Amino acid sequence: MEQILVKFAGKLIAGFKLAASFIVARVLAAFGLSWVTYSATMPVIKAWIVGKFAGLDSRVVDFFGYVGLDIAIIMVVSALVTKIGTRVFLASASKLEEMIGQANH
Repeated sequence: MEQILVKFAGKLIAGFKLAASFIVARVLAAFGLSWVTYSATMPVIKAWIVGKFAGLDSRVVDFFGYVGLDIAIIMVVSALVTKIGTRVFLASASKLEEMIGQANH
């Protein structure tokens, strides 16, 4: 009976370790993706949006700033960039896992 409990406890601890490593890996990946998104891609996209607004009259741009449309556009674009970046990251991670799986066989 003790052997069964010891074996069960060992498997339970191994499961917790696996779950913890998965959670830590996901958190680190999210931090890395966020850092790349906000330090590399967002400035380029933000400059593109500002370039599109540069052709507008200054009163229109002031009005957009007053009603908060500029912040709303940046928030939506930021969410889209993050979503697309996550999809790209997950697709590349699954492709890597597939390649590793093929290499092990």
